[in-house]
Amino acid sequence: MYPQITLYPLDTVLVLNTAIAATQAKKIEEGVSFYRKLTDANVAGKEYENVYEYLVDYYAKKDDKASLQPLLEKAKRLYPSNPFWTGVEIRALSDKGDTAAVYTKYDELLAKDPNNYELAYNYSVELYNSLIKKDPKSSDAIKQAEKLTNVLKMAIAADKGIDATVLMANHQFNLAADILNEANLIKGTKPDDVKRKADLKAKANAKMDEAIGYAETATKYFEAQPSLKSIQKANYKIMLDHLSEMYGAKNNQKKVAELEAKNKAADKL
Repeated sequence: MYPQITLYPLDTVLVLNTAIAATQAKKIEEGVSFYRKLTDANVAGKEYENVYEYLVDYYAKKDDKASLQPLLEKAKRLYPSNPFWTGVEIRALSDKGDTAAVYTKYDELLAKDPNNYELAYNYSVELYNSLIKKDPKSSDAIKQAEKLTNVLKMAIAADKGIDATVLMANHQFNLAADILNEANLIKGTKPDDVKRKADLKAKANAKMDEAIGYAETATKYFEAQPSLKSIQKANYKIMLDHLSEMYGAKNNQKKVAELEAKNKAADKL
């Protein structure tokens, strides 16, 4: 009788509001059952994205793989640009302590989406935190340091802020310090010892030049901001400390004095 009218078997707004009310009342299972009515019906749209996030997080925390996997695949199809799904997958691997699997997952995801800043930066943080616990002279640490440098370059290319550059400055500073420490441990006076020490110092100096470039980029960024948040101020001072120490190692006392003055002034920001 009324061909222009389409009847919908599911009142999505009512179901959504019922689910929200149930979860707010701490009736979690009841809320989940109503959320599932929406996802089972393939309801989509920006206003329903958090429904999929809620359920994916819920099943991930319960370690309910049978419910999680099909829902996660559906969520990724409906909202492919949402980084939440990747975070859940990686967190599951990390919770199991499977570091190798975490890195493999990051590599796999970055290969598909190399311009994904959040993915590259989070991977960089994982690699950085792991690297600082290792013997810098070990082959594993050397390989991981190179990997971190490459991933950070990807993060910097996609970064609209400065966090990836700050992390790279810290990374390159640490590498320079490790090489310089290795050089200073050589006390022998034989020609081979003298040559190895000189080679290491030259390598450390080159690494400092890289670190200086990133640290100066970061300080210019911070100095251009109208105001700094607490974490930005802390990172600004760290960059100034790094620069002061590196220019000191290069015997550039004029630059050191300039940086120390900036660091002191930063306390008043």
